[in-house]
Amino acid sequence: MDKQAVREAVWDAFDEGDQARFPFPPHDRIPNFAGADAACERLTATPEWAAARTLKCNPDAPQLPVRRAALRAGKTLYVAQPRLRDPDPFLRIDPDDLAVADAASDGGGGESAAESDDATVDAPTVDDATTVSGISTHGTPVAPEAVPRVDLVVSGSVGVTTDPETT
Repeated sequence: MDKQAVREAVWDAFDEGDQARFPFPPHDRIPNFAGADAACERLTATPEWAAARTLKCNPDAPQLPVRRAALRAGKTLYVAQPRLRDPDPFLRIDPDDLAVADAASDGGGGESAAESDDATVDAPTVDDATTVSGISTHGTPVAPEAVPRVDLVVSGSVGVTTDPETT
């Protein structure tokens, strides 16, 4: 089975098995799926996650939980702009720029360290800054040569194999 046939089979299975999540349809993209939150939880339990201070993620919907977890853990996030058209094709989201604590990050009652700073009172929340539109609105454009060493790259895929001979 070639790569495109595998993709079609995965997309069809997601669609038919009620595993696909917004955006629909799952075809012709890295699909969002019902297990994205659980996949993020598994990732955040790894030593690689614990050691990482800087992450590169994609703006795709299934990586939304990863982007939120990274910022809540104090990690700096670099996200590629759609289709990398800009001369500064990456957007940096710095957790220190997010002034308002999200309910998921502290139980809903506390305030972040930056929240007391008057200059950052209107800063976005993690939830706001990690959506596709929020990344574009709140991210700082960065040229490739200005991106520091990235500790962890999170990449999506339609299907994977454990066969090292498969390309």
